[in-house]
Amino acid sequence: LTVTPAAVEEFKTFLSESGKENCYIRLLINGMAEVAELGLALEESPHDQDQLEEKDGVSFIYDNIVATQAGDVIIDFHLAPQRGFSIRTNGPGADCCGSCDAGC
Repeated sequence: LTVTPAAVEEFKTFLSESGKENCYIRLLINGMAEVAELGLALEESPHDQDQLEEKDGVSFIYDNIVATQAGDVIIDFHLAPQRGFSIRTNGPGADCCGSCDAGC
């Protein structure tokens, strides 16, 4: 899991401003097969089988399906042309991609 410095800072700001500093950012797969997309969600606690990665004080969790199907995941944050996070992959699951606005 690679999270760019811009994305880490935006996650920190979002979590702080929303009073969710103790929450985890969940990386998940929405849909199945050819229409699968990666997405983000907030979780109060990880599940027993989750994998946990911390990036500069922000905790990310994902399950074994994401770990095996998504490949190398890169999360970034962009100000333009549309403000929001982007999620892309390199590797076996390179067909998975996703994005969301700053409210993810």
